[in-house]
Amino acid sequence: MKVRITNIDRDIDENERAMRRLETSAYVRDINGQIWQSALPPVYGQLQEDNRKLNVERQQQFVELDKLREQAKAVNRNLPIPKYTGIQRIMDETHAPVMGPSPAPTTAPATTNAANG
Repeated sequence: MKVRITNIDRDIDENERAMRRLETSAYVRDINGQIWQSALPPVYGQLQEDNRKLNVERQQQFVELDKLREQAKAVNRNLPIPKYTGIQRIMDETHAPVMGPSPAPTTAPATTNAANG
């Protein structure tokens, strides 16, 4: 959709350049040296109508793009993947947590009894 919007913008710019060329070529100088604007050719009106249609389509593309963004956000909210808690957990092929090996028991240092000794 972004590419289509870019293409629409390019088409609108091209139409506007063509319209400016038609406007500047419509000016004529009479025998007294005064400048007059002659009637614009019918293609000028067609270009205006094309730009109107392109602007409507451009707005529709933006609406569709917003809808797609909202759909993507909804999908992301419904994903079953939990947020990372900072603890790595081992999972089996069904994605069920697997208990890792238990830590080796620590032995308390031997205490000497000063009274026995």
